[in-house]
Amino acid sequence: MIQKIRKFFSIYKRERDGSAAVEFSLIAVPFLLAVFGIMEAGRIMWTVNSLQYAVEETGRQITINADLTDDEIAAMVAEKLQLTLIDPADLNVTSARTTVEGIDFIEINADYDMPTLLSFLTADSIGAFAIESTIRTPLAD
Repeated sequence: MIQKIRKFFSIYKRERDGSAAVEFSLIAVPFLLAVFGIMEAGRIMWTVNSLQYAVEETGRQITINADLTDDEIAAMVAEKLQLTLIDPADLNVTSARTTVEGIDFIEINADYDMPTLLSFLTADSIGAFAIESTIRTPLAD
């Protein structure tokens, strides 16, 4: 009886034909999720920084030329984003002029709903990130 048990287990010790495939299937899913998660996080941070840069550059130009209209300000922000993957059609830029203690300010707000890498799976945007960038800068006298 003991010899039969030893023979039974010795067969499983010797035959390891599919062990690499099983190990790969256990490791591949978490590994790929981690890789794509890191890529998506980097893409989100790059988009946030690009949007913030465009709004800040527009604010700097407005301090020099305060006569720009809201449409010209939105076009200027979109122009700064030409080399990025941000679609100007999905960008919402608003501006408001305020006066605080005799100082004129302009506040520029840009909103963008960034689609995730998983948005190609369904018609709706799964987990679209709402990215917002705001700057408030004084206007020249």
